[in-house]
Amino acid sequence: PEGCWILTSSASKTAMLCWIAVMTAWSSGTVGLAGRTGIATKSRGAGLGEGLGLAEGLGEGLADGLGLAEGLGLAEGLGLGEAEGLGEGLMETNAKEAETVFEESIWAAQAVSDDRLMALASLKQAFVVGYLQNRPIDGKRWGRLSAATVVKLGHDAVLEAELSNNIGTILLNEGEYESALQQFERARLLWAAAYGGNDEHVARAHFNSSLALNSIGRNEESLFQVTRAHEIQEQLFGVLHPQSLSSLSLMSVAHREIGNLGTAVQLGEKALHELEKNFPGRFSAFSAQELAKTYRLSRR
Repeated sequence: PEGCWILTSSASKTAMLCWIAVMTAWSSGTVGLAGRTGIATKSRGAGLGEGLGLAEGLGEGLADGLGLAEGLGLAEGLGLGEAEGLGEGLMETNAKEAETVFEESIWAAQAVSDDRLMALASLKQAFVVGYLQNRPIDGKRWGRLSAATVVKLGHDAVLEAELSNNIGTILLNEGEYESALQQFERARLLWAAAYGGNDEHVARAHFNSSLALNSIGRNEESLFQVTRAHEIQEQLFGVLHPQSLSSLSLMSVAHREIGNLGTAVQLGEKALHELEKNFPGRFSAFSAQELAKTYRLSRR
């Protein structure tokens, strides 16, 4: 799929995060639909409940989806785990089909009382519907279902991290940058506790936090976050991996916003050159568009 991102508008954040999701899927074979929940319970406080509106009721969202018979048919044909995996693969290419598969997985999981699959499929559905298809109300509804199931499971930290990150992407799309930042930061802390500070999930949370910070004009902090993401990604994947190059492009933008136009041009040119050379037609749209903006500013 084509990568696409712009940073100066709400729509551009949508494109940017779409690009990130595609690259993650491309590199690992799955999309690490990521996030963390701090659900509004007696032990957790408001947490993710603020992003999802859990005060309105954890059960909302259960009535949506395919009929039970269809969900069970999918479970019989593929097996629950295979059905959920199929949806992850489709996220790279066809969000609408992925929505159908995840919905079938959710109802099948309900039928056989597989709470972990329910939590996984519904948090992925929140991302597919709420972010990729830009239907935030529906996405948050699926997020509430996942959050309620995570509570039932006993607050699995990795599931909470995945869900919180996904809700953060929806909030970013909506222009709720401060709330999105809170979700990304909570996801980062949970992932770091689970996997260590130099993990690719942690890098993704740093990257997403940089996007949110950029949107509210906290440019020095944005640069710090994306620089940390870039360091982790280079260490894990090498300098020419698309995730590493995407962070390099965002670093260029952060430098531009601070006023370091020379550094911004240098980093932007390097990222664009390597993306066009190694991944022609796939991931270079954001770099090209943002570099053009940097060129315009540098000529004033």
